[in-house]
Amino acid sequence: MKVRLKGKIRLTPEQFDLMAELMRFRESGSREAARLLFVEGKNQRQVMSLTGFDQGQVSRIGANCMRWLEISGQFWYLRESERFITKNLRDQVSELTKCMNQLKDMTDNKLTALVDQLKSVADDIRFDFPAYEELPQEADPG
Repeated sequence: MKVRLKGKIRLTPEQFDLMAELMRFRESGSREAARLLFVEGKNQRQVMSLTGFDQGQVSRIGANCMRWLEISGQFWYLRESERFITKNLRDQVSELTKCMNQLKDMTDNKLTALVDQLKSVADDIRFDFPAYEELPQEADPG
């Protein structure tokens, strides 16, 4: 998804300082022009009169800052999407693990019940045939 910035963008001084550092503003004049545009909310004409830059210079500074803000917005969107997907995956894995444990418990319970049932049937057979005796084990001739 491409992030598009619309309207007048206002930055806090802290946000502007971070942007200026990341954009590596070298000229103090360019930095000041960008600060006037994005922190103080001045229009291009006001910035031109305060800095002595022409309209093309002020326009380029504003456009470069907007491009940087759009790119950083895309990065932020991707990071947030990644966090959302990761959280969803964790939740789904947790839910799947819970279901697998429930299935295991059910299977264990059914197997235990089946073994108990088989023991009961074996006991009934012994009870029904009291003459039934287990054959003695033969001694190992070894």
